[in-house]
Amino acid sequence: MALTDEQINVLLLPIKPGRVHQVEGMSHVEGYDIRAMLIRVFGFGGWDEIALESTDLLYEQPTQTRAGKDAFKVAYRASRRLVVRDPEGNVVGCYDGSAVGEAIMPDFKRGDAHDMAIKTAETQAHKRAAINLGDQFGLSLYRKGGSSAPLVRKVVGHERNVVAHPDPDPTPRPAPTSERKPASKAQVGKIKGEYKKLGVEDRADQLTRTSDLLGFNVTSHNELTTDDAASLIEALVRTNDGASE
Repeated sequence: MALTDEQINVLLLPIKPGRVHQVEGMSHVEGYDIRAMLIRVFGFGGWDEIALESTDLLYEQPTQTRAGKDAFKVAYRASRRLVVRDPEGNVVGCYDGSAVGEAIMPDFKRGDAHDMAIKTAETQAHKRAAINLGDQFGLSLYRKGGSSAPLVRKVVGHERNVVAHPDPDPTPRPAPTSERKPASKAQVGKIKGEYKKLGVEDRADQLTRTSDLLGFNVTSHNELTTDDAASLIEALVRTNDGASE
């Protein structure tokens, strides 16, 4: 029961800086990226995600949006087990992770608040389990400063050199400096302007739509990177163009 040399080589590579995102000064890898990397390394049938227990509601309480409108804040707790297999189908590792997810939505989107909190809790628990597989899954980011330099440089008992470019994702990526640069004031203003054209002026509603469009929970447009903002603006412009036709 063992992983292949190619799999070990990929796992020993440092994470690409372009895969690392910054939110409120914290470095992290997106949940969809973690799943994509699991598929690249272990294959479509080479890993499983198992719920260790039901995803439980911790609390639901009334609150207000920053605009002073009625809203609900909810939180859920999730526990997940990640099981990985070698190419022969033998289990080579089981890793557990738990997390809490929280979301705030206007009162008329109470169901969306529950949906977002559940997804956040389950995704974060999955990521916590996957981090046991090393730097490709964000382990080095826990080092001070969110470093992308490898923490795991070799595996004892596997005397092999890491090949030069066993790139697990050959798709060209933006330069790391662009990936990590915060959205500009002009971009944030453009986003607000496009939402206004759509008739969506409530901030909480805007953030809900933004989270849906980008595929991850967004609590402020100021936390977006330049690339996130550019993608969002492109989607909003297309929507506005389609509405005007």
